[in-house]
Amino acid sequence: MGSPEPRDRPHLVQQAQRVPAAGREIGRFELHRHDGPDAQKSLRIETLLRQQPAHALEIGLGGLLLPHARRKGCQLFTADMKVRIDHDSGSWFYYPDLVLACDPTDREPLYVRRPCLLVEVLSPSTEHIDTREKLLAYRLLPSMREYLLLRQDSLQADLYQRAADGRWQHQRLTAPGDVLTLECLGAHVTLGEIYVDLADLSVA
Repeated sequence: MGSPEPRDRPHLVQQAQRVPAAGREIGRFELHRHDGPDAQKSLRIETLLRQQPAHALEIGLGGLLLPHARRKGCQLFTADMKVRIDHDSGSWFYYPDLVLACDPTDREPLYVRRPCLLVEVLSPSTEHIDTREKLLAYRLLPSMREYLLLRQDSLQADLYQRAADGRWQHQRLTAPGDVLTLECLGAHVTLGEIYVDLADLSVA
């Protein structure tokens, strides 16, 4: 089979660079314990970017999924982890907003090859790529089971899931009480929980 037409090719970085071991934790969600005034332990995610809607969604969803990821032995990464797609004679890389990798042999320092779940937060400048090009490109990964798109200007999530027969199914959620079931982790979260820091958003 020949190479895909240029318009169908992912058009981001085509070569990955290795970094020293000290830089391998970039983008990983880490939870830290802090003592409150009442001496009770609490968990929080270290970030200064919660004021921005996109980062609020990334951090909020990451915080919800991290306990499930650890229980399953999976790794959860944020925007600095690339996903590598090998197709025909080329390799291409994307930067999803959240990456869930559950294959214990998939441990390259700068990218993953076999993600199970990928999440993108839509913005006006990336929506076309996220909903079209990446939707097609990510399906080329045999390990991919779920692709989640979150709007940052309204309460809306689009979940694409690979069924047992290999076909992809689409589900749209728009109400705070709608339950998102992520099969990679066996996790159930509501749309309201994901958007808890963006309470002023209206339904799409």
